Amino acid sequence: MNSLCYNYRVIIYKILIFAKGGIKIKKENLLIFFVSIFLGILIAFQTKTVNNILNVKLPINRSNNQLVNQIKKEREANKLLEDEIKSANKIVNNYEKGVVEEDDEVKEVFDDIQKYKIMIGYEDVHGSGILIEINDLYDDFFYFTDEQVLFEKKELLMFIINSLKLGGADAIAINDLRFTNHTEIEVAGNHFEINGTSTNTPFAIKAIGNQDNLYEVVKNLVDDSMFDIKITKEEDIVIPKANKTIEYKYAEPVLNSKR
Repeated sequence: MNSLCYNYRVIIYKILIFAKGGIKIKKENLLIFFVSIFLGILIAFQTKTVNNILNVKLPINRSNNQLVNQIKKEREANKLLEDEIKSANKIVNNYEKGVVEEDDEVKEVFDDIQKYKIMIGYEDVHGSGILIEINDLYDDFFYFTDEQVLFEKKELLMFIINSLKLGGADAIAINDLRFTNHTEIEVAGNHFEINGTSTNTPFAIKAIGNQDNLYEVVKNLVDDSMFDIKITKEEDIVIPKANKTIEYKYAEPVLNSKR
């Protein structure tokens, strides 16, 4: 910047010398020349300022990187814990099977427990059903506002869930997150919270049940104009158990009822 100003000062100095030496310069041309010099200095200053800004490493970027790295570490730790829990569950299941095989009455009780665990989403299940895949049809700015697209997605999810229930679905999951009577779908920023887990499109909704009945209640979704929706019948769908434990703070079982 300083060298640029120095060069302009030299040029101006030479012009003044030429003027004193008898060289005639029109006032209009001289004015244009000085204005050009002034604009050139402003442009050079602006360019240098922009370059300085671009070269600055903002602390917020470092903070964001640290946050992302921390989230990755937490997810890795959670994954390790989940693997340990699965291993422990296998050991418990093997022990339960060994006990059940020795006593018919215990087996009957065990079967009832398994049935209820499936009903409340505490067991992995598999079976025939349908898969509904939902993708954004446009970039988000085509939906006018973030609030609108999130609202549309939530309305669509709730409609599908209710339709699948009416169709007799035994089990439902959104992006492998088990949907139970205690599941809530909440908008959180620019994504959704389902069972305490963040998720968003693309959605993969799995439902186990009678394929024809399930397909019939949702088949018109493929005509949706805001999202790209595909529905396929699957012979073996695996739906994991709920990742969130239900806590009853006030409800208690009624024992020895007199009714």
